[in-house]
Amino acid sequence: MKIGEGAFYECSSLTSITIPEGVKKIGKEAFRYCSFLIDITILNKDLKIKANTFYKSKRKGFMQTIHGYSDSTAQKYAEKYGLTFVPIVD
Repeated sequence: MKIGEGAFYECSSLTSITIPEGVKKIGKEAFRYCSFLIDITILNKDLKIKANTFYKSKRKGFMQTIHGYSDSTAQKYAEKYGLTFVPIVD
């Protein structure tokens, strides 16, 4: 299962999302311009996250947080793009 490229483009009502373990890939710019998306939980440790998946998806003054497992692709993505990462504890 995957979330396609641009799937939630400009979805301004989206404030949080949990991406289930069954999702294997998120397409490029899937959450582009989701201005109020500030809380993202990723349950698949090996999720393939394309470049700029969350491009311009945080509103000025809001801090975007990714929750995921330590040493996961979610953590690597957060670190690469300067987002706050909070590890999920089993």
